[in-house]
Amino acid sequence: MAAVTYDPEADVLYVELAHVNDAGNEGEEVHPGVVLMFDAVGKLIGVEIRPASKLVAGDAMVGLSHPARTG
Repeated sequence: MAAVTYDPEADVLYVELAHVNDAGNEGEEVHPGVVLMFDAVGKLIGVEIRPASKLVAGDAMVGLSHPARTG
């Protein structure tokens, strides 16, 4: 199941389609500020949008969970 998070400090919306702990992940910018993330074998694992406040329509980010802060 997809997980959607929004980090208001970084203004990043991330849609995680699959959780992968691999430094070999690749990203491809398909539109200014929209990056598709792929795993090591080329499967789509996520979508990153920044600056989300300028690229996402309406109030789509209201109520989304925020990523956990470490440190």
